[in-house]
Amino acid sequence: MLQPGEDPFGEERKEKKARLASQEGRQLKNKQASDKIHGKPVLPPTLKLAASLPEHGKGVPTKRRELKADVSTSSFLMTQADTACNQESCV
Repeated sequence: MLQPGEDPFGEERKEKKARLASQEGRQLKNKQASDKIHGKPVLPPTLKLAASLPEHGKGVPTKRRELKADVSTSSFLMTQADTACNQESCV
C-alpha cells in the first residue's frame, strides 16, 4: 500500500532502471561469450560500402556515378555468395 505523500510512479521508475541495468549486464556478457566462440563480427559488404561513404555534410560529396561500380560489384558478389550458399548446404 502507498503511504500518504508517496509517488506511485517513482517506485516504478526505480524498478525499471534496475531491470534495464541488469538487462544491459546480461547483454554484455552474452556478447562477450558470443565473440569468444564466433570471433569478432564482420560487417557485410553493403555496410562496409556505406561506412566508407562520407557522411552528409562532411568531406567532398560523392556522386552516384562514381559509386556505380562499387554498388554493382557489391551486388554481384552478394548474388554469387547467395547462389553458392543455395547450391551448398550453408548454415
